[in-house]
Amino acid sequence: MAYQTLFSGLNTMFSDKGNHIDRNDYGHGYTLYAFDMTPDLADGGHFNLRKNGNVRLEMQFDHALVRTVIVIVYAEYDAIVEIDKTRNVFIDF
Repeated sequence: MAYQTLFSGLNTMFSDKGNHIDRNDYGHGYTLYAFDMTPDLADGGHFNLRKNGNVRLEMQFDHALVRTVIVIVYAEYDAIVEIDKTRNVFIDF
C-alpha cells in the first residue's frame, strides 16, 4: 500500500510515468513518501486558497540505528504575486 501512495502522491497514478524506484528498492531503504496536502486533493492544475497550518515529521524505530538515516523534505506550494493598478508588486509566500 505504501508503494502505491508514492504514485498517487506524485500525481502519476494513472499515467505512463515512472519514478525509477521499483518495489524491491522501495522496501530496502529507497523509500519515498508523498503526501498531497491540498484542500481538494487535486495536486495542481488550479489555484487553491491559501491556508495556514503546521506539518510535523516524527520517526520512531524499533531498534537503535547503526547507520545514518537521511531524510529529505521537499515542499511545493502556491505563492501569490499581485500587481495593483499603480504597479506595486506584492508577494505572499
